[in-house]
Amino acid sequence: MPGKHEEWLRRFFKSGWSFNLCLLAGVALLVVADNVTVARSGYPITLFSIPFFFGMPLGAFASVFVLWLLLARNGRAMREYAPFALAFIVILLTECWYWSPLNADLHLKLADRGLKAKVEQIVGIAQLQQWAEKMLSRPLEELPLDGEGRVRAEAWPAGLANFDYTRVFVQEEQDGLRYVQIFWGGGFFHYGVLIGSPSFHPEETRDRRVCRWADGVYGWQER
Repeated sequence: MPGKHEEWLRRFFKSGWSFNLCLLAGVALLVVADNVTVARSGYPITLFSIPFFFGMPLGAFASVFVLWLLLARNGRAMREYAPFALAFIVILLTECWYWSPLNADLHLKLADRGLKAKVEQIVGIAQLQQWAEKMLSRPLEELPLDGEGRVRAEAWPAGLANFDYTRVFVQEEQDGLRYVQIFWGGGFFHYGVLIGSPSFHPEETRDRRVCRWADGVYGWQER
């Protein structure tokens, strides 16, 4: 006699392959929506990322446990629950792909493109560099800085205040070359823009990835 859990599973997965196809379609739409939102927002973590953090891992591990339980009692159960097994195997593979370095690199590239497009639309990359060069031409003591070393908002270029949680700093490298750093983010991820003279070429570090937007203008992302 089948156990109660097996009877419940039979009823739940009675639709067989139709359930499997709906689940796979849902996973595919979730992946596409996540990538599209990353590309539009300029930030690699979105609302569509939440299932990958919580829902899918729990469902995948639970499915592995249930399959092990069924197969341990009756090897023929695999034939009956094949759609169930295939669907969650795909979920497990999706999880492995989502957390892989390959997908992380894709997300960062999409986020950089999205941020570049937003900055170009709202502020203008050329206008941003012109403003930064004027700022960097001023002596340090004449820079409009607040008590924490940040450039005051009233000195920002038009449009930059439309971004939330913006912080702007004037930084100096070891060779004395100065540049402007626009800083966004918090918690899980930090990112922004580095702006200097057309000959400015910031180096990537262990903690920072840079992407060239124009001569002297680079997007940066926390690794």
